[in-house]
Amino acid sequence: MSVAFDEPGAWGFCRYCAFEVAVDIDTGCMFVHTRLKNWLDERCYGSLMEPSEKPGPEAVPVSYEDVIADAMQSSAD
Repeated sequence: MSVAFDEPGAWGFCRYCAFEVAVDIDTGCMFVHTRLKNWLDERCYGSLMEPSEKPGPEAVPVSYEDVIADAMQSSAD
């Protein structure tokens, strides 16, 4: 399958690395991508997940631990 570079459906926002990432048109999930952590490239938590809504012009990466802690807090409430 071929997709144009400027196709809006081919890109989505990853909240774990705060970047626009290529999305598989068929599945709607982001492709596997890496992020820089402590000077090393590691696979981003957002790989193979659905894109998130972009929060604003200056996005900040979210850690996986923060997401789990928020989920635990909201279930305790």
